[in-house]
Amino acid sequence: MKAPSTSIQSLTALACGFHESDDSADPDRLAEWIHEDAEMSLAMTHFELVRGKRAIMDALYRERESVIYSARVERHEWLDETTLLVRGQVRYAVAERGVTQATIWWIDEFRDGLLWRVRAFKEENAARAAHADASKSAGNGRG
Repeated sequence: MKAPSTSIQSLTALACGFHESDDSADPDRLAEWIHEDAEMSLAMTHFELVRGKRAIMDALYRERESVIYSARVERHEWLDETTLLVRGQVRYAVAERGVTQATIWWIDEFRDGLLWRVRAFKEENAARAAHADASKSAGNGRG
């Protein structure tokens, strides 16, 4: 197997750094990693979709969620040229004032070298199915 290109390595590092960022992360640096038209559903957003860089940054620095959040990336796998599957252990706030720790899978899609679409899942098969469905939909739209 050939070694990954430098850009693939840097995108992988960007994704891992993003997911492992906590409330001590520099907001300006974090914002540099996020595409202007990004869409994200994260553990920190209680798995609700947030659209746009500014709204995502606001969600990432909500006091309760950002103070509680911590993550450790365990592994990652490139699913195609622009999509990375990431697995990690995450501690996060749940909507009803609780805290949980769980394994989370993220599907990270890149555009223009930045995080564009990030979706968090509680189960690996759900993450892989969502990627497969999105790939089929994209394939059907070509013509």
